[in-house]
Amino acid sequence: MEDYLRNNLNFPFLAEVSDFQEKGILNIGDGVKVHNISGSDDVYGVMAKVKFGRKTFHFPLHDLSVIDKK
Repeated sequence: MEDYLRNNLNFPFLAEVSDFQEKGILNIGDGVKVHNISGSDDVYGVMAKVKFGRKTFHFPLHDLSVIDKK
């Protein structure tokens, strides 16, 4: 799955957090730049490498919504 997404998505792209996060500093509506797929996790699924300001995170892809669908 990760390889398919890496090969078929155009990076980087802008997205926003679309699901409530109990832990961490990102909140619903925060804009991030998605730079790549960073792997997968048994609990969180496919993980994306995102930047929020100057900080880099690995964040669940399913908790993000694309801002510009082009």
